Amino acid sequence: MRLLVVVSGDYGELGTAMYFLNGLRSAQRPVLLLPESLAHTMATTPEREVRTYADLDGVRRVIIEARPEAAMLASGYLLPINSGLSLLDSIRLLRFLRRRRVALLTSDPFLGLLGNVAALDFRSLYGRASNRPGAFAASWRNICRLFLMRRELRRAWHIYPAPTERMHPRPDARRLSYFNAAAPCAPRCAAGDREQPPAWLFVLSKTDFEMHLHARGDRFVAQAMDRLEDSVALGRNTRLIGPRELADAVRARLGTRVGITSHGDTTYASYMRDLMAAEYVFFWNFYSFSVIHRVLANRPIFFFDEGHMVHILPAIRREGIRLYYDGWRPSLLPMDVPLDEQDLAGRALETTAQFRRIADGLRGCPSPAELLQHAASRP
Repeated sequence: MRLLVVVSGDYGELGTAMYFLNGLRSAQRPVLLLPESLAHTMATTPEREVRTYADLDGVRRVIIEARPEAAMLASGYLLPINSGLSLLDSIRLLRFLRRRRVALLTSDPFLGLLGNVAALDFRSLYGRASNRPGAFAASWRNICRLFLMRRELRRAWHIYPAPTERMHPRPDARRLSYFNAAAPCAPRCAAGDREQPPAWLFVLSKTDFEMHLHARGDRFVAQAMDRLEDSVALGRNTRLIGPRELADAVRARLGTRVGITSHGDTTYASYMRDLMAAEYVFFWNFYSFSVIHRVLANRPIFFFDEGHMVHILPAIRREGIRLYYDGWRPSLLPMDVPLDEQDLAGRALETTAQFRRIADGLRGCPSPAELLQHAASRP
């Protein structure tokens, strides 16, 4: 089956797309279509063709040339938010695909919870400026875009890397689950690597960084750097992958003691190597695409915050835990308390025990290929 995957400008949605594609064994090479902002992250391989787009005409050209039978949007909801396409062009794209009778699928970071306008509030992303007219207007623009996209996507298959029977019931929902049995495991250490100290990786998205920076200012940056310095003091090979503003601040304070990579310099392959090689990974987001890889490899992770999606859509606090963690709520590390090796070791034992249980629950889901066959047979 010819598959086209269209990624919005969200790095996490690129990860979602790659988790799906890496579990797909297809005789026909899929096309991965990225916005120019993510062009540096991927290259064409024997497994997939990578193309880029800057506008609706560019996407249409690829569709006409590739003639896909199915299109996966990662995510359709975010196309008018961060892909560079306007709301009108995003809707035109969906209708163009429908006219060509392409089976349409979308990932859904909102978990089907966009039931009413009051459910969403983007003002938390603006922190102390949230009550200013500009912030209020920006929040409403995003809400309107999402609700209009929700209407356009109502007949698209919504796909989730977890059992959809855990989700809140909705009679008209078109939901499908999938599981990638080929997800990467933790790499084996070469002899030279075993002589190196274990790596601790800190991962902070641009959106989560801006949310905390708006809310807490320089105090947040100082505490993030304190926790990185804890890792250095504990003898770990410390790495940060984060937005350039934070990367520059850490570099100025800690110099070469911390390995620093900004989002704009990170390829997907190098990110995944760092993610899977680390002894511990620290996040500020329960719903990072990276989490599922650590779950399946049974490698510990820790969280400083639930993440921006919970602040934007509070209903995810309950539904996300049910869907992706099978009811287990990870504990949060306090940002203002130094990292303690013994405390982390105890938390790691609990986490990996839960991950074994969670992974067992994921393995009963269909493969990406089985999902595609089902979606194409019932467009």
